[in-house]
Amino acid sequence: DDDFIFDDFESGDNHKQILTASELSHQIEVLENQEEPEATSSSRIENQDLNDWSESILAPEPVSGSSQIPISPAPRQDLPRKPSRPTAFREEAIPTFSELNAAEIDYSQVRDYANRAANAQNRFDRASYLGRLTWELIAVGEYAWAYHVSRCLYINTDKELTLPAPPPWLIALLVMSDNVRLSSGRIAREFETLADEHREEAKKISEDPESPEAFLLRASMIRGAITTASVSAVDILRSFSIVPSQTQLYNYCSRVASFAARSSGLRLDQYFYRPGAASIEADTRAIRTRVIAWRPEAYHDILSYDVATPLFSRAYWSVHTPAAARRPELIREWRTRQVLQAHITRMLQAIIDGQYNKSQLVEAEIRKLSQSVILNNGNTQTILSEHETVTIPGRELYNHVQEAIEFASHWLVLAASYPGIESVLVPQEINELRDEIDRRQHSVFVEMTQIERQHGHHAHRSALTACRRSMDRISQLFHPREEPRISEQDPLCLLNAVLLKIPGATLEDDWSCKISPTTLEHQVLLTLQKGHVSWQDAFEQQLSAGSYRAGRSLLKVDAWTQRERQWMTAQLEAKRQDSAASLAALVSQIKGKIHESRQLEVINSLEAARLMKQVDGLEGRITTEYQLDQLRNELNQLWQLMESRREQELKKMQEKLSRLQKQLRGEPTSIPEGSEQLEIEDLVDQLPDQPDDISSPGDQDDWAIDV
Repeated sequence: DDDFIFDDFESGDNHKQILTASELSHQIEVLENQEEPEATSSSRIENQDLNDWSESILAPEPVSGSSQIPISPAPRQDLPRKPSRPTAFREEAIPTFSELNAAEIDYSQVRDYANRAANAQNRFDRASYLGRLTWELIAVGEYAWAYHVSRCLYINTDKELTLPAPPPWLIALLVMSDNVRLSSGRIAREFETLADEHREEAKKISEDPESPEAFLLRASMIRGAITTASVSAVDILRSFSIVPSQTQLYNYCSRVASFAARSSGLRLDQYFYRPGAASIEADTRAIRTRVIAWRPEAYHDILSYDVATPLFSRAYWSVHTPAAARRPELIREWRTRQVLQAHITRMLQAIIDGQYNKSQLVEAEIRKLSQSVILNNGNTQTILSEHETVTIPGRELYNHVQEAIEFASHWLVLAASYPGIESVLVPQEINELRDEIDRRQHSVFVEMTQIERQHGHHAHRSALTACRRSMDRISQLFHPREEPRISEQDPLCLLNAVLLKIPGATLEDDWSCKISPTTLEHQVLLTLQKGHVSWQDAFEQQLSAGSYRAGRSLLKVDAWTQRERQWMTAQLEAKRQDSAASLAALVSQIKGKIHESRQLEVINSLEAARLMKQVDGLEGRITTEYQLDQLRNELNQLWQLMESRREQELKKMQEKLSRLQKQLRGEPTSIPEGSEQLEIEDLVDQLPDQPDDISSPGDQDDWAIDV
């Protein structure tokens, strides 16, 4: 392996070839003679007491002419003389990326470019600053913010402009790859869908392997390929051609692609995620409870009464000719639904019965359903055999199948670690990949540092930083620092939950955002100008704004411990009760205002009834609604409406009285243009009838008779 550029022999020779070290060295010498680079000398480790494994880690490996690349090993004085444990020495020789860069995260550039983008004077400056802001957010690891900035840039900018930012789908792939936990989970399926949908665009990016987008593409593919065994990710990684300055990175990515092409994602789950023995029983019971609660409604949707009735109803058969002749598509759909329900029942029965020894059966059903039920143009396609594929409109059936697969995948990981049950043996390929990753990571980091010095552009710096971060996340899979969790967030939550850091912003129950891109861009820039906003700060901001629905959504984010979530839930409910009480008082005041306005004839009876009905509807939502800030805004609008109407009526009455007084004094009156002439009789008619002389009751009666 040390004498060749590593590559999978099955990938073909369209873009790559297997070169010996001497052949590649000759090619590099030709390039060096053309560019006349400065002479460099590579240092060597002279300490002969080190073991062979430590030399392969610390010294740059002689793969494919690597001796011609100026890579310097770690300083000699920093190496221990006699390492006692290989694992400990490896951690000292190759520090994790997160430890090296924890103190270097600086949001000053993010604030600066967010401010410049918000105050841009023309579309060219705006596009430039938004592009730079996107790369800066990627550099500090804020992938979700970078996704939304890039999305606003691509949507709100003219098509003829060349946008200096990675496309949103590429950043979305980076987000999914960074958060995959289960090879058959929701995030893995979304990663595979995105990779397959944009495969051709990704291959166009890989044609220029030295572009920042190409480095970002590799960062988004390598971890996803290992954890999901995605066919699309493997294809994209193999589409990169070799570049003399990227031999170590090329070797690393090719090794990952070759492993993913031959691996089984379920085996990876059982290797990477071994929960502690104390939590296995509780987690399996929780999954069983969820399956039992999920099954009735899901089964009704999968094999609904509306689909089955026409086939078995006596009235249907007596009136119509056989359904097979009249409506064969109905027969196929019903049969497909029945087959899927049978497979789901077989897969989930082991979970309900607690039969941990049936892991192989569950694994086989997961693989069968994953490969047979796919989504195509928003419709569910079920592959029943090589010659028969049935398409059912909509994605409801597909969603139910994926939910069942997710239940089974979680249970399968727990079953493999259950005490007393013989777990699936870890394949030798996984151990080989772990050793390969540990051996190559340091040399790849050194090569990336040289590439960063060579280009020096902020986009390359950010993309290479993302590559290092992804490689460190891969290393953490094999050397975890904490007990892994198998629960996953919704893929849309990973992208849109960060919008809850905008004060007053809310998301739908499915984590979708209804804010228009133009408005969203303005709010995102205002938030980024404030610098880093933690999840705790976002929760407090939403409580202060009265957006308890957004606060409740924040509690669903995987950023809290169980104790923190319980305390914050109690705090949210207490705040909501106080706000609901104040809203109830405001409702009573508005009702009183409507009643007074009706008595003063500021509004008529129909308008008063309409307003009362509107207020009653808002009052009924107070006890159940968590978005009380919106209710308060609507109630305040009603209050302002009543106040403005009363002010208008008072102003009209004052104008009428003023004109009446002038007419009584014989002064000329000025009538505003467009208004009607006010006669004295008009005002008199509005006043209550009064007798000419109220001193005598008899005269008053005579006056009434005369009228």
